[in-house]
Amino acid sequence: MRPSHWLKNAFVFAALVFAGKLSDPRAVGLTVLAFLAFCLLSSMAYIVNDLADAEDDRRHPVKRERPIAAGLVARGEALWLAGACFVAGAVLCLSAGWPNFALLAVGLAYVGLSFLYTYWAKHYVLIDVLCIASGFVLRSVAGGAAIWVPVSRWLLACTFTLCMFLGFAKRRCELAASEDRQGALAPKAGPPGYGPVLLEYFLGVSAALAIVTFLLYTVDVASPPLFFSVPLVVFCIFRVWMLVEAGKVQGPTEAVTRDVPFIVAFVLWAVYAGIAVTWGGQLQEAAQGLLHWLQPGGG
Repeated sequence: MRPSHWLKNAFVFAALVFAGKLSDPRAVGLTVLAFLAFCLLSSMAYIVNDLADAEDDRRHPVKRERPIAAGLVARGEALWLAGACFVAGAVLCLSAGWPNFALLAVGLAYVGLSFLYTYWAKHYVLIDVLCIASGFVLRSVAGGAAIWVPVSRWLLACTFTLCMFLGFAKRRCELAASEDRQGALAPKAGPPGYGPVLLEYFLGVSAALAIVTFLLYTVDVASPPLFFSVPLVVFCIFRVWMLVEAGKVQGPTEAVTRDVPFIVAFVLWAVYAGIAVTWGGQLQEAAQGLLHWLQPGGG
């Protein structure tokens, strides 16, 4: 079920934060339900993916320790668990979205996309990463569906470009691991066609797109004080890129969950973003009042 990867479902909270509803207890509760629902649905997707990749995982130096590949869990048991996760996730989607079915529809779309990735998309260059990024976009849409607020197209663009960058970072780590270790237990490097130079270009372009998209979002529709969080976003993206290129992490998830400088910068950004969006108007008025007071004769 990979609970360590449930952190990815935090994108469900994006709509709650950027809609300025952090102070609304009902909206917070519905978003938490949506988060739990996607934890279960993503676990189902991981189980199905491990079932499909069991033979390849047995030849992988790390993935061969996964329960299905290692033979610790029978295929039938894994299928039952996947079914239980799907049913429980669907019920939570219904309970969070009732009386509308928008959240359930997004959840089912995510499940469909997961099957598409497992059995087709992950075997093709570019399509695999675009599919991964689209899964995160659906998580952001799910957050909006849970509290019945429209999700900004800018927010969806930020999510897509950022997760496209993380997807290419994942492929870069896999390629580096396959180059470092040869033989029967050499890990797969994703679909054939990725190379270090090509991935360097993809990482650079996607990182630039993610930063520029967020910058434009803060200027166009977000709370004006959010603009000042751009340096933290730049640091987080470049920090992940640096760790990946230095070979210090096995994937972007490890960088996000274990690298202290990244975690500190991200927490600072998350706290500041929550304050800026929720109380941005008051902060702007206070800043303008302070500037007026500081002007000659303003006091």
